Amino acid sequence: HTHINRKFVLSALMAVLLFFVTFSFPMGAYSQNAYASYPASEEDGLKFLATNVVLDNKTAYMGAAGQLAFYAPYSNLSRPDSDKPDLYVFRSTAYYRAAMRQDLSFEDNRFTELLNKAEADSEYNKVYSNAAFEIYQRAVTG
Repeated sequence: HTHINRKFVLSALMAVLLFFVTFSFPMGAYSQNAYASYPASEEDGLKFLATNVVLDNKTAYMGAAGQLAFYAPYSNLSRPDSDKPDLYVFRSTAYYRAAMRQDLSFEDNRFTELLNKAEADSEYNKVYSNAAFEIYQRAVTG
């Protein structure tokens, strides 16, 4: 006859459950699916970009540019070959991807470097800004 200690079994089950929840949450929280969605304020920025900026034959630095196809399906926006794109589009989700996945720094990453570059260049004007989305457009000369 074997005696089962209920307290021990419950404690062991709780420990296993706590271990599972603790170590599986970060995988879900930082999974690719978390980066595939975007906040409503970014959606507002995408809508503004699609409806208020002429995108055909323009070049842009923009994270997750494919999502723009939901709002401007026939635009011909491409990645620039040169150092001077027509547009810089900064999105908060791109910042977090750069900071947490690519460069592992909240202060010094490729997103902040490009943002500082756009802000310092007098050829670019900020044409849209909200909490999660900024657009800088190169001034047309000539």
